[in-house]
Amino acid sequence: MSAWQSEEQRCGVVLREVFGWLDGRSLARAGAACRTWRRAAAEPAHWRRLLRAAPGPAGALVSWRQEYVWSRAGWRLAAQHRAPDTLLHAALAPGDPALLALAGADASAAVWQREAGAWREAGRACLRERGWSAVARAHWAGRRRLLLAGPLALVADWELVVLRVEEDGRCGSVASRVRCSAGAAGCWADAAGDTFFSFELHRLGVGLYCTTVWLNSATQETESEYAGVTSPLLRIYNEDGAHLTHALVAEVPREPPGDYLRALAPARAPAAGRVLVTGAGAALSAWRVWAPRPPALHARAGGGLAERVRRRRESRGAPEPDEPEPDEAAVRAACAAPEHCARLAAPLVGLALHERGRCMWAVCSDGSAACVSVSALQVLARVAAPGGAPGAGVHYVQPAAAGALVAWPAGGYSGRVWWLAAATCARGEAALAHAGAAVCCVLVHDELLVLAGDELYVWRSRATPQWEPRDEDA
Repeated sequence: MSAWQSEEQRCGVVLREVFGWLDGRSLARAGAACRTWRRAAAEPAHWRRLLRAAPGPAGALVSWRQEYVWSRAGWRLAAQHRAPDTLLHAALAPGDPALLALAGADASAAVWQREAGAWREAGRACLRERGWSAVARAHWAGRRRLLLAGPLALVADWELVVLRVEEDGRCGSVASRVRCSAGAAGCWADAAGDTFFSFELHRLGVGLYCTTVWLNSATQETESEYAGVTSPLLRIYNEDGAHLTHALVAEVPREPPGDYLRALAPARAPAAGRVLVTGAGAALSAWRVWAPRPPALHARAGGGLAERVRRRRESRGAPEPDEPEPDEAAVRAACAAPEHCARLAAPLVGLALHERGRCMWAVCSDGSAACVSVSALQVLARVAAPGGAPGAGVHYVQPAAAGALVAWPAGGYSGRVWWLAAATCARGEAALAHAGAAVCCVLVHDELLVLAGDELYVWRSRATPQWEPRDEDA
């Protein structure tokens, strides 16, 4: 039967041609007239045209109408909470969107819970008495362990601690603690929270730096005195003397995403392993990581106790050897080369793994953002700074990438936060404004949590689920 042999089909063809000239607001209103107009207005090509999205084979993975609504609906401020001091970082517990950790400049870490649609503080731990000057980073492993990183007072070192969290959200005891260098500090080595990485910076000569990655047990309460609690895993050469500022561990998908839209889809096969991704300067690097636990201690690995004591006393009494500084080639030879590298448009200031685990979003000091694949560190998409380069001053920011949205602070000590619909990189019409400097974003379903100054802002999206045409609706 020809498309013109039915009055409804003839009407649909004409409507689709006419609707192709409408803007988004007019198209949405026209779709509310009747069933025939609704089907014609829901044609994906109309919304894809409004988003200016390029055609591609993965277009069937995207609801273009929903993407348009996400990018145009905007947000409303639902709540605003004040903290005792400036907030520096936030992290959402994996698998539990109702549990949030906040790191503060007063050396405290707070755990917040979401109950009946509202956030409230459930527990707080103060690390000031342990010599901390601030808590700079917080990372969850499950909902019972929290990895905290921060600078120590009066010394240049940082420290990592594993904090136990009770079932009701109250903060428990410290299970493990290690010294580390400033910057990236460390991250969880596995999703279960059994081990974590810490980074130690070494200066080997003029302009020559390397970083040792240590594998640490998340608890030092062992049943055997021979159980290992820490072990060096690999050594990284610091290109151009740039220190490691960001690090995360991700599972490598067996099926490389191939293009940007497929990188946003959930993985369909088990992971093929894990990689450690680090950021230093304007580059990302990745190494395969393999050791699940620090190796066991062998009592006689270095000889008997008497022999080891003798060697230690001799080494203390011997003069320091006058060795020449190593050259760059020697330092590189002693370090592990990365499997993959990626260059960014500007120095890295923020890095976050997408909740589906196949890609990550990197924010640069010029305000731009890039989506990078986990499997090969391939840059899949770039988004220019929406409002131009940020103002003077560079500081860490924490982007958020979850579901259909990506959000990141503009940087430059401004209170602006940009967001976009992930599949098409269609930016919102205006930035979200805050009184203080925005430093961190967290996405929870239809909520966007923003840390700015000493306040936690809770924004709620105005977007609504969109109807999609089906064959039975004809």
